[in-house]
Amino acid sequence: MKKIPYQVSDLKVAHYQGIINLKINDIPKNTPWIFLVGENGFGKTAVLRAIAKGLVGDEDLLEPIEPTCKIMIKGTAQGQPFKSQAVPKRKSLLGIPFAAYGAARFQRSDGYAVATERSQQKTYSLFKDDGQLINIELELIKNYAYNLPLFNHLVTVLKKMIPRIADIRVEIIKGNPRVRYREMDALNQLYYDISLDELAAGYRNVLTMIGDMMIRLYDYDSNTTTGIVLIDELDAHLHPKYQYELPRLLMEAFPQVQFIASVHSPIPLLGVGRAESFVLNVSRSVETGIIVTHNDIEVHRLNPNALLTSPIFGLQNLGAVDTDAAETAPVENYSELERTNLIKKRLQRLRQQGVIP
Repeated sequence: MKKIPYQVSDLKVAHYQGIINLKINDIPKNTPWIFLVGENGFGKTAVLRAIAKGLVGDEDLLEPIEPTCKIMIKGTAQGQPFKSQAVPKRKSLLGIPFAAYGAARFQRSDGYAVATERSQQKTYSLFKDDGQLINIELELIKNYAYNLPLFNHLVTVLKKMIPRIADIRVEIIKGNPRVRYREMDALNQLYYDISLDELAAGYRNVLTMIGDMMIRLYDYDSNTTTGIVLIDELDAHLHPKYQYELPRLLMEAFPQVQFIASVHSPIPLLGVGRAESFVLNVSRSVETGIIVTHNDIEVHRLNPNALLTSPIFGLQNLGAVDTDAAETAPVENYSELERTNLIKKRLQRLRQQGVIP
């Protein structure tokens, strides 16, 4: 099993954003994915924010924690155990490489001048909707001119993360450098060059986030990207196929990063192996506040339907509205349905021909 340099193993939170008393214990070592699952409004974002406060502290003063709040995180950093407690109006001394992304994380800055503004603080996107991510295109242009090895590294990673992009390059158009993207279709046939704004929205959003993450977490001394990354609504705006692929692509591109993400879909959970994720259910009530539980369910053994009806997601009915169970095709995948329909058509033709009764 690969070793992850920075990771969270335990979390205790009291009196924070609807959390009365929450405990997460014994997350397995070297787990690259911690998934938070729960209905809208149940508190997944609050849990992510609590983790951010525990790791980074209150340095950004975004929705400052109250004196009654207690946030304690345990984990390991470069192989050594750590314990961190959030203190109001103080930053953490851990120094763990860190990035966090809220659900509205897809605005990028328009120039170098805004790079130090408050909206680009590393936890801002998780707390506010108007955060701006580091402009990866400006970083590509800068490194193309002054640090070609890093430029090539950034391009390589971005192409791995979005397999439909065949090439990323900088062109000088009327004296101005611009980044151009070459897409390809499912048959690997190339389209024409386009700008970032012309990319499909899902790809554009992922590219913007990955670019920001690489710049924040890149270690120039070791030429690696390492740390802990929080992502709220990982599956937002993504086609199911890419929801399935994205966790694996992130693990392969960033093997030294631990990801903690909230999801609404079961598909990202199926995109990782049996020992590569830890799934937590988030729920809430007036009496308990926001609570987190771990269901010891072998996610890798379930198909999407079974996962949706498991305690992790809790759906009772997966059939279409106003459709009886008898009308629903009892198949595991669509290819089975196609084969069944083909057999029915052949039988019908044979009956019409009088071959069979």
